[in-house]
Amino acid sequence: MRTGFFLLFMALSPTAFAETNEKEVSGRSTSAPTVPVRIDLTSSQRSRLRHLETRATKTARLIQRALESRRSSTTIRLLKSALRKAEKDHRYLGRLLLRHSGHPAFGRAAKPLRLRIEGDLISASLHLASSYSVRGSYTQAQVTVNRVLALDPSNSLAQAQRARIESAASEGVVAVGSRRVLF
Repeated sequence: MRTGFFLLFMALSPTAFAETNEKEVSGRSTSAPTVPVRIDLTSSQRSRLRHLETRATKTARLIQRALESRRSSTTIRLLKSALRKAEKDHRYLGRLLLRHSGHPAFGRAAKPLRLRIEGDLISASLHLASSYSVRGSYTQAQVTVNRVLALDPSNSLAQAQRARIESAASEGVVAVGSRRVLF
């Protein structure tokens, strides 16, 4: 007879335990395991996730460098580069998730990475839209914000930024240097 502590240990253990005997605690005979078996990732799956995590870290650093830049042209160039990299990583992770859709452990392991990549994608897009609107390129800013809203329609920052861009475009405000001038 098993004690409650051992059953609790089996349920909370990071390694999977499967019943090999035919009798459960209740005494009925069954061939199904009583504790679900956790399937670990293969080495190639772990390698792909680590590679994507490294790329996401580099993208986040690129966004940070863009925000620390003093020149708007450099900021826009770096944010565009970060956006391209985040989009590429997002597509690649989507293909991996589709390929390993029958592997629930892979989906659970990839979820934080997917959220991180989507966060970088949203962050780079919103900063790029802000840079465009400061320059007076309201059409490009709106297109960029609409990309964020296509990815996450409930994003309140993107909704507020789109409203600011639309109001600035309708007022005819153009940024000249660090000042805003009506035309």
